[in-house]
Amino acid sequence: MPNQKRVILVTLAFATLWGYILLSSGSWLRWRQIRYLVSEQSSLSSLNSSANLTADNIPKPTLPDYLPQLKAVAERSQDWQEQYAYLAVSEPQGETKSLAKLLKLAKRYPKEPALIANWLRLVCLKYLPVQTHGATGMTGMKMDGKPEEPLPDDAPAMLSAFVAQASEGERRFPDNAYFRMMRISGLFAQNRDADAEHLLLETRNTAYRLYDDYAVSEGDAIAGLKTKALGQREMIFAIEDYANTLFPQYYPMRGMARKAIASARKYEAQGQHAKALRLRCSILNFSSLAFHQSQNMIGNLVGIAVFAIGTALDEPTGVPSKSDEERKRRVQEKHDKFCAYLIQRGERPLSEWADAEFREMIQVKDEALKSSDKSPMGIEALMKSAIALGYDLLLLSNSARLLVLALLLLAFRRVQEEYATLCKAGVVVTIALFILWNPAGATVSGWQYVALIHVLGAVLPLLLVIGTGIASLIKREAFLPMLTTSGVRAMTGTLLVLSLLYALSPSPSNERQWLRDFLKMKRNEASYFMDIAGEPLKKYQPMPPLNSSR
Repeated sequence: MPNQKRVILVTLAFATLWGYILLSSGSWLRWRQIRYLVSEQSSLSSLNSSANLTADNIPKPTLPDYLPQLKAVAERSQDWQEQYAYLAVSEPQGETKSLAKLLKLAKRYPKEPALIANWLRLVCLKYLPVQTHGATGMTGMKMDGKPEEPLPDDAPAMLSAFVAQASEGERRFPDNAYFRMMRISGLFAQNRDADAEHLLLETRNTAYRLYDDYAVSEGDAIAGLKTKALGQREMIFAIEDYANTLFPQYYPMRGMARKAIASARKYEAQGQHAKALRLRCSILNFSSLAFHQSQNMIGNLVGIAVFAIGTALDEPTGVPSKSDEERKRRVQEKHDKFCAYLIQRGERPLSEWADAEFREMIQVKDEALKSSDKSPMGIEALMKSAIALGYDLLLLSNSARLLVLALLLLAFRRVQEEYATLCKAGVVVTIALFILWNPAGATVSGWQYVALIHVLGAVLPLLLVIGTGIASLIKREAFLPMLTTSGVRAMTGTLLVLSLLYALSPSPSNERQWLRDFLKMKRNEASYFMDIAGEPLKKYQPMPPLNSSR
C-alpha cells in the first residue's frame, strides 16, 4: 500500500510538473498562433505582391476569437490609438460603413494627423484605383491589359470627401507635404487636372521640409492593443499587425506623378520649359521627401519610383530590359539626359542635387532588389521565414522534451521493454524530422509536421507517464523512483532547457526589438518589407530653388 501511495503521488507530481513546463514554455500559444498564421484566412499569406491587392482581397479582420477581449479594452480606453486599433481589426477595411466610423473618430481627435492620414489611405483602396501606364495616370489599363473595374456608384461623393479631408489635413498640419500630395492625387482622380496642376505649380520646392505618411501608426496601434488585451505575443503576429498598411496610399502618388509629368512633356513640346520645370521640381521634391522621411520601406521605394517618373524626359518605351546590366544602363542614360537638360536650362545646382539624390536612391534600390527570385516583392519569403522560425522553435522545444523524457524513463529501475522501445522510437522519429526539416523550403502546408511534432513532444510524454503509473498500480510496484540521482539530473535539465526556450520567447518589452533584429537578419527577404525601426535613410537635403524664383 505505501508503494501505491508513492506511485500515485509521484505520478500526479510528474503530471503537474509536466503540465507546468508545457504551459510555461509557450508551446500551446505558439502552436495556436502558427496554426492561425498559416490558415487560408491569414491576411499576411495573401500579400504575395502589390499587384494583387485590390478592394476585393484586402486583408480581412484578424483574430475574430479575440475580438471580445480587444473590445473590452477599447471601450474603456480614452486613447485614440486603442479605439482606432479595434476599429481596424473589427471592421472590413475600405467599406463605406467603416470609413464613416473612422472619420467620426478623426473628428473626435482633431489633433491626431494619423487618423486623417489613415482614412485617406483606406479610401485609396477602393476609390483611387491602381494604374501603371504612363500618361493615363489613375484612369487607364492595368499591366495585364485588362481594363479597370468601374468605380462604385458613390465614388464622386467619396472623392469629394477625400479632397476635402486632405485639404483639412493640410490646413491643420501645413508643414507635412503628405496631405498636399493626397489632395493633388484626389484632384487628378476627379479629372480636375487643371486644379491639380495649379496646386503643383504654386507649391514652391522650398515650401516643405517634412513628410510623414503615418503608415506604421496602424500597426503600432494594433500591436499595442493586442499586447494590452492578450498579453505576451509572438514575433510572427507582430509582422501581421503591420502587413495591412503596406501599399494602398502609394498608388495615387505614382498616378499623380504620371499625370503631372505627362503635362510637363506637353508644355515642353510647346516651348514652355519654365512651367514644365516647375511641375517636375514639385514632383521631385515630393519624391525626395518620401524617400528620406517615410517610416515605411515601401514608402522609401515609392519615393524612388516617383523620382524616376519626374526625371523621365521621354515617354516610356514599354520594352522591358533583357538583363540587369541593360536596366542599369538605361536608367543611367535617362538620368544623365535629365541632368544635361537642367544644365542647358541654367540649373546646374539643381542638376547636382538631382545627381546626388539619384546615386543614393540607386544604392538603396539595388539593395532592395536582392530579394528572392521566387518572391520578387519579398513578402512571401519573409512570411515563410517567420513561419519556419516558429517551426524551428517547436521542433527544438519538443525534441528537448522527448530527449529528456527518454533519460527519465531509461533511468527508472524497472522499465518495461515496450515503454523503452516506444520512447526510443519517439526520439528517433523526432530527431529524423528535425534533421530532414528544411526551413528554407518551408511551405504553408508544412503545418502538418508541426502537428506531428507537437503530439510527440507534448501529448505523448504525459500519456506515457500516466500509463506507466497506472501499470505500476496494477502490478503493485513502485515503478517511478523519481528521487534517483539520474532522475533529478534529468528533471533539472528539463527545467533548464525549457526555461531557456521560454526566455527566448518575445515579451511585450522586447518584442519590437526581436522583430527588428529578425528583419535585419533576413535583410534580403525583408528589403521590401516595412522598416519598423523607422530610421531615415539619410538626412533630407532641400532642393535648391529654381533660377526663375531667385
